[in-house]
Amino acid sequence: MMKYLSILPFLAAAVGCTTMAPEYERPDVQNLVTETYAGIAATEADETAVTRLGWTEFFADERLKALIRSGLEKNRDLRVAILTVEQVRAQYDIQWAELLPDVYGDGSFSRSRTNKYLSQTGRAMTTNAFSLGVDAAYEVDLWGRVRSLTDQALEQWLQAAENERAVRLALVAEIAMQYYTLELAEERLAIAENSLETVKKYRDMVKERYDVGTSTELDYTSAEAQYQTVFSSTAQLREARDQAVNALALLVGETALPQIDAPALPLSESNLLKPIAAGIPSKALVLRPDVLAAERALRAANANIGAARAAFFPTISLTGSAGLASTELDDLFTGSARTWSFVPSVRVPIFDYFNGRLEAQLDVAELQKEIEIANYEKAIQTAFREVADQLVVQESISRRLEADVLAERAQRRRYELTSENFKGGVGVYLDVLLAQNDWFSSQQTIVQTRFAKISSMISLYKALGGGWSETTVPAEEQQTPSAAQEKKS
Repeated sequence: MMKYLSILPFLAAAVGCTTMAPEYERPDVQNLVTETYAGIAATEADETAVTRLGWTEFFADERLKALIRSGLEKNRDLRVAILTVEQVRAQYDIQWAELLPDVYGDGSFSRSRTNKYLSQTGRAMTTNAFSLGVDAAYEVDLWGRVRSLTDQALEQWLQAAENERAVRLALVAEIAMQYYTLELAEERLAIAENSLETVKKYRDMVKERYDVGTSTELDYTSAEAQYQTVFSSTAQLREARDQAVNALALLVGETALPQIDAPALPLSESNLLKPIAAGIPSKALVLRPDVLAAERALRAANANIGAARAAFFPTISLTGSAGLASTELDDLFTGSARTWSFVPSVRVPIFDYFNGRLEAQLDVAELQKEIEIANYEKAIQTAFREVADQLVVQESISRRLEADVLAERAQRRRYELTSENFKGGVGVYLDVLLAQNDWFSSQQTIVQTRFAKISSMISLYKALGGGWSETTVPAEEQQTPSAAQEKKS
């Protein structure tokens, strides 16, 4: 019997190499996207460079980098994603073990007494029983059902890994976005506070003139109204700044922002980020984590079809045991104490053929594959739109910022001229009020446009699939966890 048990692992390897799953083919998405974005010609550069560009090389602000490191270490959403990968990996290990025979050992000892009334000899008897053995059971996977389920579990593991990369990428982008949102709030608050100080000086000056009768009540009430309006706006901006601090602290996994020695850089230094070539071919989008995750889900559904097809065929199981048994411990290890059994069995799903269950299960598996194809195509289309949208912003944002800067200069000069006229007794305060409001608005517009430029660059970096790695990944390395594909193959 031992020689039968010894061939089970080889039999498992031999019959577990084929499946009834259809050959996988990546869906053709050429009709869903164009070769380039918004008519921008493709560059000669490596098309996957951005997807492999590490965030430490993309961002230049050391303070931001420190916050990203903290977030990657302490953010709870990312921790859940990492633990989910480990959970799915464990489920894969369980399923992979089904490819091998179940072999386990057992040993027992029993002692019993039979009274004289039940004994065949008419005398009371005490008997012992000793046994040692090895039991084995194995499903002969002739049709690849177990192998298909194992392939499905592997793809689900890899899908979870891609989802974890997507969460990591999103977290890096969210921390960077929130960091610059905080910078935006700080600069808007600083502008408002400066404006409030200026407005207060004018209000006090108009009040003095009004008290001595050289200014009208209209001027005074206008100055007072402007002061209270700017005061209210400043209070709102201070609230927004404090809320931005709290939001950033949550993203980095802290109850309060950690103290970082590196200074914060202003939004005006727009060279904080490494520029991205706009001519990257659209086919680079297939390396985005969410797109790869959608493809892994499609591969898993494809493998499940193999399991559904194999369910139509008989299940062949081999069970056996070999060991030693004796009524005396001294005789347990003698040749005459050997025992064995070998029990092959075949299970045929007779009624399932007629009640339509197997056909329905196959229909479900095939429809699930069609659903995953649609999800994959949608992921591609979504990725293309996100990149295209940000490239549209990139095309116009610099011109917008240049126009905003020129407008701010003009509004500032207008304010200076009206202020000089009013102080010289030539103009009226209404002109100063309007000029000051317009100058204040133009300053706010500039910082918002600078933020929009940086925000667009971050969104473009994320949309192209970059940011999941701390350092740039060499071109020859796989984007996906290749160890998972090599493990237990």
